[in-house]
Amino acid sequence: MKVCLLNVEFEINAGTERVVAFHAEKLKKAGHEVDVACAYYKPSVFPEKFKNFKIIEYAKELEDLGFMRRTRVSLSLLRRSINFLKDYDVIIAYRPFTNIMAMRAKKKFGAKILWYCNHPEKHLYPRYFKTLNKKNFIFRTALLPGLRMDKESVKHFDRIYVNSHHMWTKFNLIYDYNKHVVLYLSCDSFKKAKKGGCLISISRVEPEKNQLVLLKALTRIKNKFKTVFVGQITNQQYYEELKRFIKEHGLDVEFTGRQDDKGMQSWYDKSFLSVFTPYDEDFGMVPIESLSTGKPVLTHVSNGVSEVLPDRFVYSTVDELAAKIDSFINGGIKGLTREELRIPSRIREHHVKQLLLDVES
Repeated sequence: MKVCLLNVEFEINAGTERVVAFHAEKLKKAGHEVDVACAYYKPSVFPEKFKNFKIIEYAKELEDLGFMRRTRVSLSLLRRSINFLKDYDVIIAYRPFTNIMAMRAKKKFGAKILWYCNHPEKHLYPRYFKTLNKKNFIFRTALLPGLRMDKESVKHFDRIYVNSHHMWTKFNLIYDYNKHVVLYLSCDSFKKAKKGGCLISISRVEPEKNQLVLLKALTRIKNKFKTVFVGQITNQQYYEELKRFIKEHGLDVEFTGRQDDKGMQSWYDKSFLSVFTPYDEDFGMVPIESLSTGKPVLTHVSNGVSEVLPDRFVYSTVDELAAKIDSFINGGIKGLTREELRIPSRIREHHVKQLLLDVES
């Protein structure tokens, strides 16, 4: 099969980009011819993962847009030529509005189309996403031309994947479709880590990732240790807010900025525990990555990934987060069991099996 993995821009090292790379590798290993298509690709985005794949940049001229760049890129997908998709047997869409491009390709060329839906376009359906900035009327209004086509597109997909039961519930409220299945996020980027002494939290530094909740928990813990936030700083104002809080409470905290997989592996090696701080995340790949290195992880009960974690790794309040961190430090919570260590491999095996079944059937 000739397969195209269709995304919007490849601008930062984030979960969707990692999933696309994972799918590309597994499909290629299964003998399929795989290309990756995106509006534009920045070479800093997982170069080690994409170096062996053809990258088609179908809207390169949009890379240098200024204000509302992402919105303008998304809207361009409604009318942009899709002729570059004509020779593919299967098209897998990822980010919102690429589902519309895939629908157009099926109508014109007859390709099989799949959609790995981490989430729909949040600004089209703001009431279903708690962490979305509801005041951002400009972006929401600008994207409204895509609403009808987004709703229509799902009717044409041969299969849609949602990344958690948490997302399944939202999907059912938004769309009329009955061929979607839950397919948890998976990757195989990291190896078992060494024993370390610091606490780490991996995600982009921005309000939606909620790093402040971890800082608040640290103020409730008597034991002192180093905490490291690993990830690209994408919101300078929020970063300054975090630094003021850190200084005010005398916390030992470091920010590393963006890290490649080698850098992230080194931080897993230096850690004893990982905390995934977002709230109402559709899934969240970091906890699975953490378990794959042999390191325990804590995450909020509202995140989709909590569905696959034992209760001891899930918290609901700042006080509970602080108590569980303290228990790890004092030995009240032991290391990973054999069953917990198998969570990433079980998810990965099922993910690949389902993906290949739908591509090849």
